[in-house]
Amino acid sequence: WKTGEPPGLLHAVGRDALLLVRGVEVSALSPRDGKPLWHLRLAPSGETVRIRSTPDGKTAAVLTDADGGRLFVVRGGKVAQALAARGDDFALSPDGGSAAVVSGRRLALFKDGAGVWTMPGDDVLHHPCFSPDGLH
Repeated sequence: WKTGEPPGLLHAVGRDALLLVRGVEVSALSPRDGKPLWHLRLAPSGETVRIRSTPDGKTAAVLTDADGGRLFVVRGGKVAQALAARGDDFALSPDGGSAAVVSGRRLALFKDGAGVWTMPGDDVLHHPCFSPDGLH
C-alpha cells in the first residue's frame, strides 16, 4: 500500500458519517468531503471483528478481539460502554440499548451495558438479529 497501511473497514452510520476502522482505531469521516469528525483508539491492541450501527446513526458498536474480546458501544464520538464479549458476530438492537453476541455455539445478550443471559446452541450459531421493533 502506498501509505504503508492496509485498507480499513468502512461502515456507513446513518447519513452523517462513515466509520473507517483499522485494527481498533475508529475514525468518523464526513461522507460529503471526507473530513475527520472524530477519532478513537478503543484499546492498546487488537483487531475489529464486526461493526454495526442503529438505523438512526446515533449509536455504533465495534466487536473486537482486544483484551480477550470486547464490544465497544460508541455514541457521539465517545465510548459509552466497553463490554467483555468475545464473539464471531453480533446484532445491535434498533435503539442501541441491547446487543446479541454469538461465539461458536454460545449466544449472549447484553442490555444497557450488562450481561442479561448466556445460552448454548446445538450447533455453531450465525447471524444474530433483532426484530425491527427491537422487542425480539
